Amino acid sequence: MLARALPWLLSLPALLLATPLSPLSDDPFPHLAGAGIAVLALVPLALLLLVRGASGGGAWPFALASAWAFVSWRTAGVSDTLEARRALALLAVMPLAFAGGAALDARGRASFEALLVALSCAWTGYALALGLGGGGWAGVLGDSGSLSQAALPGAAIASAWIARDTGVKRGLGALALALFLTHVAAAPVITGSHTLLAGLLLASWKGPERGRGARLVLALVALLAPFVGMAARQALEGHAPAMEGAPEAPSHSLTGLGVRGLVWSAALGMIAEHPLVGSGPGQFQAAFPPYRNPTEIELSRHGVCSELDTEVEHAHNDWLQGFCELGLVGGALFACGLVLAARAALRALRDEQHLPAALAALALLVNAFVHAPLSSNPAASALSLALFGSLTVPDPARRAGRLFACAALLVVPLAPALIVHGAALTEYIHCAQRIDVLSQTQDGDHDALAAQLVAEASRARAVVTIALGAAPDSAPARELAARNLLPGEDPLAAWERLLAVRPNAVEAWERTADLCAARGALAEARRRYTRALALSPTHPRLLRDLARLECTQGELQDGLAAVERLRLSACLAPDWTASLGTELVLELGRPECGARLLFEQELERLSPEALHTRAREPGPLAAAAECLAQLLWAREHVAHGTFELALRNYRQAAEKSHAARGMARGPAPAYALELAAAEVRAGRREDALAHARALALDSATWAVLPVWAQDALLDLGLAPPQ
Repeated sequence: MLARALPWLLSLPALLLATPLSPLSDDPFPHLAGAGIAVLALVPLALLLLVRGASGGGAWPFALASAWAFVSWRTAGVSDTLEARRALALLAVMPLAFAGGAALDARGRASFEALLVALSCAWTGYALALGLGGGGWAGVLGDSGSLSQAALPGAAIASAWIARDTGVKRGLGALALALFLTHVAAAPVITGSHTLLAGLLLASWKGPERGRGARLVLALVALLAPFVGMAARQALEGHAPAMEGAPEAPSHSLTGLGVRGLVWSAALGMIAEHPLVGSGPGQFQAAFPPYRNPTEIELSRHGVCSELDTEVEHAHNDWLQGFCELGLVGGALFACGLVLAARAALRALRDEQHLPAALAALALLVNAFVHAPLSSNPAASALSLALFGSLTVPDPARRAGRLFACAALLVVPLAPALIVHGAALTEYIHCAQRIDVLSQTQDGDHDALAAQLVAEASRARAVVTIALGAAPDSAPARELAARNLLPGEDPLAAWERLLAVRPNAVEAWERTADLCAARGALAEARRRYTRALALSPTHPRLLRDLARLECTQGELQDGLAAVERLRLSACLAPDWTASLGTELVLELGRPECGARLLFEQELERLSPEALHTRAREPGPLAAAAECLAQLLWAREHVAHGTFELALRNYRQAAEKSHAARGMARGPAPAYALELAAAEVRAGRREDALAHARALALDSATWAVLPVWAQDALLDLGLAPPQ
């Protein structure tokens, strides 16, 4: 009875996540709640092995890596403690699943393989049904890439069945493989298809002669499936779909080996700086941003000028992930476990009975080289380790299984918080969807709609509070709390709480910089914008924000340097330049900086006549061009000592500014002060005092005044700002 129950216990985490009622389908961070569900679902297996025992075999490297992860957690300076607990929990159950797989007998292995095929059918079949209904291809796991990883072993076993079996088994195999490849083509998920291809090629090379031709034909089908799907979609819709990852969760996957290669090369720098203990378990997303390649950031944003904020959640390579988070020691232990699993799978290819499982294991190991099915996909992780274990030669000693069971039971208390946290964030997504629908509703009682919107917003804040109650150190919950502030809460403090667990979060640095700038803490705002740009050097919105701050505060060269960076990346929008330049000239009274932005020349080099002509042309620059023209004419008169003639031009420049700023604000102080200085030199001291006394001097305005104007204002008795 225990032997018959073992395959079901090994598959229990995946079975819980395979139905349409899966709690992960709308979860924005399924790896968190998924880890908690996997840990709880493996408790019956742990209790079984605690009683009956099991051999350790190839599970020891994973067990030692799990133990080293605890050392890394205590010594690596972990900031994102929720992710650390999630990673520790998942690592702790890996040896248990491996030992459970090793305990399978021949009948148990056959049942386990059948369950994997059934799970593959359930995952891909439901995803296809949703996709054909217009709901996307992500299925019950919330991401098409993750779903493909979980369905891959079943599809690989189905391929082996098609190649060598007959009757019902071949028919079920054909159904599972057809569903898998159709999902691959529809999503498309090129990684799933081509890692299956790799497994089939290895099985054709090392496996028995029987079925070799069929395996090669299936390999060709796996090779072509995603490209056929893309061609069909392009023919039907007029454009090719994006690869890897459903539209609902684009950050979960990275498109193409080129982008992955940039991530991997950057990750090597991360390993070099933390060689012994790594960045800590689960810390890749928190620690990786300073090492990102700007080219990879731009590709992940889907365009140089895109303003999408992106993060890399994991290394997209399980073989590399261990080195990044656990250092050379922990990474080598984890990689050793994978190498031993690969060796066992290659040896098992020669055995007709073990061929399906060996083919599936090799496909997963290749998939782990370009994705993260083991470390970041709870639905696939336990299945994969059980599959690896089923290919090892059992050890007569059974103490190891009991030890692994104890380790898995020790992390069970970590699971409930992960699950409650995930359920709360899922409900937040539902609230956001309902708010979106209500916001777009035009018919009905407007007062009732407004009341519903208020109620949904209140519920959204409440579920974020629940998520924080379950996991106070959750970065996702802290970010949502910062976006959905409670009445009276300080937004700067809310974003600072996110930075405490994710010190390299670009958006948090940008938001806090915006808040500091709005509160007048300009030096701190400048520091935070600079920090954000160090993490995302070509982000156009950040460059615009920094350019605006520098230009409006008188740091002309720094502001123009940021503008030049936008120009070099072809992201300098003419409308933005015109808007900021006009604001600088007319509203803030920064004519030199405004002239450089609007006309790409120093103010002194511009011709007032040409500007006056430009002002007669319709367009957003007309008022600024006329203001600058009058200012330049006035300064020409000043240079000739004809101050009376200069007054008329100064008044016209001030009037242009006055019109832009509004009656209550008056003209920009720089123009009013320069007019007052000209009145002093023209002998109109009383008029000058009337203009100057109404103004509050600041250092930025004083700095843009010509030297002669400063001297005249000093003669008038005005004290220069400190």
